[in-house]
Amino acid sequence: INNLSADTPLRIGLPAFECLQLSLRIYNQTNGAFDITVGSLMDYYSGENKSSKEELNLARRHTGSHLIELNEADYTVKLSTSPVRLDLGGIGKGYAIDQMAGLLSDWSIDTALLHGGFSSVLAIGAKSWPLTLSNPTNHRQILASIFSKGRAFSGSGLQKGPHIIDPHTGRPVENKVAAWACAANAATADALSTAFMVMSPDNIKQYCTNHSDTLAMVLVKQQDAKANESSILRFGCWE
Repeated sequence: INNLSADTPLRIGLPAFECLQLSLRIYNQTNGAFDITVGSLMDYYSGENKSSKEELNLARRHTGSHLIELNEADYTVKLSTSPVRLDLGGIGKGYAIDQMAGLLSDWSIDTALLHGGFSSVLAIGAKSWPLTLSNPTNHRQILASIFSKGRAFSGSGLQKGPHIIDPHTGRPVENKVAAWACAANAATADALSTAFMVMSPDNIKQYCTNHSDTLAMVLVKQQDAKANESSILRFGCWE
């Protein structure tokens, strides 16, 4: 897809098509906070020429999931401009976990706890699984202790550096340390934890109000506090 010329349809497999469909749905629900087309911006910040405003503006012009057109009749994807660089790093792992859950169901395994490196977790079946969410800057600090049943949790953060891009500004996120999301499936939770790193507290609150099955928790950097201090914002019932 990243090598497609503009207005050239490409037929893709059903799993890839489903993942793109979900990505576009969450893009619209979050007003663009979650955007799989940030690949050009990520390339810009990982390159050596970060001071070029022309290169940055070019990357921003080729960013936005509105540039992707999906045709469900023949499972094709088309780009309205070129190049557009997709990056599924914010949703692909969650989608894969959901597919694993479906496979286990086919095998009549209906109770399991699935995780992808502990940043994405899905509990299936009637059993309640004990989970803890800890502060990434102080692992001794438990932020939430949960008994999860039929729910997914995902976390995103800046432990590996400023690699999460705000599609609205075209700049890396710096005002948050980490964000967690709880949703009905792992792909949605995965995408939302990235979106919550970008969205303002008011917008996160509004999203959770509109989607009552979603929980959010954000670790925000304190502007006028000592270094490494942060505040915890919770949206929904984490008890």
